Amino acid sequence: MLSQRIAAFFSRAFVGFWLLFWSICTVILDVGFLYDMARQQAASAFPAVEGAITDAKVAEESDADGTSYGAQLRYAYEVAGRNYTGGRDRYSKMFGSRKFALGVVQAHPLGSKVTVYYNPADPSDALLRPGLSAFDFFMLLFLLPFNIIAVGGWALALKAMRRAGEMPPGLRILNRETECRVRPAWSSPVVAAACATLITSFVLVFVVSFTTDAEPSVGAVVAAWGAVFAAAAIAWVRAVSGRYDLSVDRLHDTISLPARFLRSAPPPVPRSAFFAVDLIERTHTDSDGDTTIRYVPTLRWRGEDGQPAEAAVFPQASRQHGQNLARRLREIIVPERAAAPSR
Repeated sequence: MLSQRIAAFFSRAFVGFWLLFWSICTVILDVGFLYDMARQQAASAFPAVEGAITDAKVAEESDADGTSYGAQLRYAYEVAGRNYTGGRDRYSKMFGSRKFALGVVQAHPLGSKVTVYYNPADPSDALLRPGLSAFDFFMLLFLLPFNIIAVGGWALALKAMRRAGEMPPGLRILNRETECRVRPAWSSPVVAAACATLITSFVLVFVVSFTTDAEPSVGAVVAAWGAVFAAAAIAWVRAVSGRYDLSVDRLHDTISLPARFLRSAPPPVPRSAFFAVDLIERTHTDSDGDTTIRYVPTLRWRGEDGQPAEAAVFPQASRQHGQNLARRLREIIVPERAAAPSR
């Protein structure tokens, strides 16, 4: 028992440390990029002067993920009779393939004229492309999964602390006058929409990155954001419908079992047909030889043909949680008058 408590303590400590580290890194990325976006937008009001390219070459950056390329430009310009040099295209640097960087360099040959936008409060602060672009909104899409994980992680942690010792874990029991619903936490409308947003945005970041170069088109970014909103809306509607809930309709005295993923919900079953909720222990061994045990509450009832039927719902990782959940479901579902069918 002591070893289990120690293991649980270190497990919680590891999760807490990881969540804190992830959140700090996410905040740093958010603040840095939003600051650059604000500067880009503010630069739209900068005055402009004519400048000339003094140097243009391909810059290379390498890390554990590989090598990326960008254009390194230098230009000269004059403000109020004083000469300045700059090297900033945008406040947010863009890196892509060597072909992309070479194209930018070739578009800015030595001596070519460029329009330079400078900060009137500090003329040395200048850039070639002020204002927001599709790249900025693509970066917001890139950062979206990181923020969902951070916010969702803290929400789950705080909820777990508030629900310590409360049963059943990972589930909500919505007790209303005309119905009672047992809802998995992951199928609540907010969580379902957040999960759909996380998965869709993560996938589309790679799709847009591989189908465009360093700077995606406006159409690609608009389509990606549209797909994210559509996925979130669909997930929200499906969750609101309660298709993944186990519900007791008190008006009609029926029970609706939760639907399986991408499958239609089974028809309601008269509550009087249920006679037991048992706990079944199921063992699964994967290809690596690792064994996992799940404790699965199993509902039993008489079918229309009089034969026993069953449905497994809401698997639990621990025997205690499984037992407590089976007991709660038994209280909600099985009428006191129900009895097991004769054999």
